[in-house]
Amino acid sequence: PQAPVTAVAAVTEASSIPLDAAAAIPAPSEAPGEGTLTNSTPAQVVTATPAAAPEQGTAAEALLPGSASADTARIRRRTVQIGDTIILEVNGDRHSFVTVRETGKVRVNKADCSVATFIGVPYGAVFELAEDGKTLRRTARDGAETWSEATSTDRNNASLNDVATNQTLTPEDVQALRAGGASGSEIVAALAAGSSTFAAKTEFSQEKYRKRKARKYLTFVTVVRPTARSICEAVFGKTPQKLHGLRADSLAIMLSLANIGAHARVVVMDACSGMVSGAVAERLGGLGTACVTYPGTTPPSL
Repeated sequence: PQAPVTAVAAVTEASSIPLDAAAAIPAPSEAPGEGTLTNSTPAQVVTATPAAAPEQGTAAEALLPGSASADTARIRRRTVQIGDTIILEVNGDRHSFVTVRETGKVRVNKADCSVATFIGVPYGAVFELAEDGKTLRRTARDGAETWSEATSTDRNNASLNDVATNQTLTPEDVQALRAGGASGSEIVAALAAGSSTFAAKTEFSQEKYRKRKARKYLTFVTVVRPTARSICEAVFGKTPQKLHGLRADSLAIMLSLANIGAHARVVVMDACSGMVSGAVAERLGGLGTACVTYPGTTPPSL
């Protein structure tokens, strides 16, 4: 038999409410009206209307561009605050969702780092695991690849054999460097200097060697704002079955073809753990109506 379909309300302000909130919004007790949640069978509908204009006076003047209150609100939107959920991107490929609190730890590689480190930092900030292997420190480096002008060379890797004896540094030597407080960059440089074949490699192979060692001995953590794209990429890279294989580019094409935008009235059938409904809510930007349905009797969640 075909599974029943249940409809729930979608939230049109995705910046402050998690994506799966579309599947868990309680019905209000007050009488329905414009801009409020209304109960209907079998669906619940959210109509988002613009906030009322502030009254003339001190409250209105505080919201004017350039005022102290407006500047403070703008800074808070651009920085991480207590209670925010952020995405930590480790070395550009691993992602984890973290709720920022004054206490608590987050696992970064094999280190347990304090979550309070991210309070007040702007989105996009980059941290590096310190030499002690336990704390994160702010850095201007992002671990991204560096580009240089192409140079011609007569070297090639045809006569090189990739064997363990090419490296003169032993694992004990690397551990001694770590115990002595050497940074990850210094260890990578020492490994390159200790390779008997490094100088004979082509520039491309040398850069590839450095990056391979940097991924092992350097740890960069980037604070990413949770948006439809970043959440989709993070979940797809870890558990794509929750999204039924939906990639971020496919989600973008879907929203574009559906012409989702402000003041739209959208009906969504979401079987991707709330990912599609959250992306629709983000596109509406607080202006519009979304009726979100899901198969079964229990709303899915990321």
